[in-house]
Amino acid sequence: MPLDQRWLACLSGAEWSPGRVGRVDPVPVAEDGPTTTAGGLVFTTTTDGTIYALDDQTLKPLWSFNTGSFSSAPPMTFAVNGKQYVAVLIGGNAQTRDLLNKTPALKDMQNTSMLFVFSL
Repeated sequence: MPLDQRWLACLSGAEWSPGRVGRVDPVPVAEDGPTTTAGGLVFTTTTDGTIYALDDQTLKPLWSFNTGSFSSAPPMTFAVNGKQYVAVLIGGNAQTRDLLNKTPALKDMQNTSMLFVFSL
């Protein structure tokens, strides 16, 4: 089974109203889960280590950054002196090490603990 099917979870959204159902195509994400903001953003990570900022209405990518390893925790958001940030812990866990060892397609990825922090 290809990697993208074996290690895939999906994030999807729908708008429910009487007599109408809107559908949004799924977006591939890691199993860690998404984080949302009051400003209309959804942050998530994918199996290949990419962090995405998605529009919360359409789930279309607005921004992305590849970290070079797997996500170890869901993205989180916080504020300091009125400035909002999103942080993601990457790599450095037994699950990541095991996946890297068993998946030849991921031989170039690193299992290094890193904390990525971005300002919004």
